[in-house]
Amino acid sequence: MKTLVADSRINYVAFTGSVAGGKAVAEAAATGNGFKGVALELGGKDAAYVRSDADLSKTVGALVDGKPMFTSVIEAEILSFYVQLGAVM
Repeated sequence: MKTLVADSRINYVAFTGSVAGGKAVAEAAATGNGFKGVALELGGKDAAYVRSDADLSKTVGALVDGKPMFTSVIEAEILSFYVQLGAVM
């Protein structure tokens, strides 16, 4: 991971995960040449990722249905949606 993030051909890194993972990404990004944009979403922000090969006509409904889900024991909600460029309806 450090080699990939520090590579001079990479100019922006987005990471969602643990605080320890985010720290490693930030440190690796700082070791490369020049300035590298970094976006860190740390500590369980409940993101949903949609790949570019996903069929959005099927995926969007599933994501919307899954957004609010509450029970007396578990509270879960998708707070962020990330859609890779190239996803089509």
